[in-house]
Amino acid sequence: MWQRKAWVNAPGVRDEYMVRLDTWDHMEAQLLSQLIEDAGSIRRAAISIGVPRSTLTARVHNHSKRGTWPG
Repeated sequence: MWQRKAWVNAPGVRDEYMVRLDTWDHMEAQLLSQLIEDAGSIRRAAISIGVPRSTLTARVHNHSKRGTWPG
């Protein structure tokens, strides 16, 4: 399970997330999708996990391109 950093106060973002066992790409996409949905935006999600917004946006774009993005 992934845990967010305790110092980040991001309303709506849970302390723990669970994903269905699948390929690494699908599990990462599920996790990021849940996180972004809970945070309300890519910017807030990126802040909550301590990565640059551009990095998270690139990951989402790559998953969309590969067809692993849920939904």
